[in-house]
Amino acid sequence: MCCAWFQVAYIEVQGRCVLAIATNLGIQLWSMNGDQLVFNFSLNSQSSYADEEDDDERFMKGVATCMDFLCVGCSNGNIVIFNCSGKGDWNNFPISYNIRTGHQIPISAMSSTDALLVTGNDTGTIMVHSLESNFRCVSTFPGCGSPCTCVCQSENLICAGFATGHLRLYRSDIKELVFEITAHTRAVTGMSLNHAHTELAVCSKDQYINVWSLPSFDSRETSDISLLYADCAENRICTGIAYLNNEQLCVAFYDEEELLVFKRLK
Repeated sequence: MCCAWFQVAYIEVQGRCVLAIATNLGIQLWSMNGDQLVFNFSLNSQSSYADEEDDDERFMKGVATCMDFLCVGCSNGNIVIFNCSGKGDWNNFPISYNIRTGHQIPISAMSSTDALLVTGNDTGTIMVHSLESNFRCVSTFPGCGSPCTCVCQSENLICAGFATGHLRLYRSDIKELVFEITAHTRAVTGMSLNHAHTELAVCSKDQYINVWSLPSFDSRETSDISLLYADCAENRICTGIAYLNNEQLCVAFYDEEELLVFKRLK
């Protein structure tokens, strides 16, 4: 079977930056420059897939690390969680949890903190899992039928982007949807949080790059969300976005080797 890539992301495992590649065959971790395979997990070795999906329908997508765990989403709705606490043993990350989410809907996005694991699926449903209770689901935000493409977290705020171009913000402490914005005309393809300046940068297939101020629900003066900056990358398809050192914003594009970097003006 040919290998099809579903997600590529840099993550940190055991204090080491590695390149995670989620495919239709499983999950692989490579050294930062991609020249050495350090971990490989095949979906064929996961017994929960027996008789559930054909080989050409299964895949892994959605990657996050929290504490000593590597979390990866599956097309059957499961979340496979590997234990990465064994120092130096890169060839053997045993499975600690294989969580069934209750829906056989493919996982499409994932984010984590030291306390919560947040997943989004192809119907737009957002699920919040608590590390303190062994990744038990503590809240669910129902979707609207369109895939969740990106998700990230800031304290009690969960930010999610969708294939419809919508941006939704949820509060994990009171378990409510607090903002919904028709931010883009096409799918959201990347999100990044700037914790130092309480900002959220979002990019989309519609070529637009937007930077939003995040609300602070501890202050009445800043309990709203507003657009701080917008730019159009003409004739380019945005595929990813990330803050660099909180003062620079980096944007990647489809089929281009160059990155676009924005610098904050003092």
